[in-house]
Amino acid sequence: MVVSQADVVVLEADGPVGQANTVQREAGDVAHLAERDATAEREASSVVREADKLVGQANTVQREATSVVRPD
Repeated sequence: MVVSQADVVVLEADGPVGQANTVQREAGDVAHLAERDATAEREASSVVREADKLVGQANTVQREATSVVRPD
């Protein structure tokens, strides 16, 4: 079998192409993880805001209960 110069170039390119494909897959994995982290961060912020509201409501109830127990 005769191997042409073009065949050699194609074979030599296979290594870098494979590496580029691997890098592309890894970049996609990293992007997916970053997206998941961003989603988790947004959800955590939402939970914190909801907790802040509940604390505010509890403080209001506490003040009202205190004013009933010890009227001014």
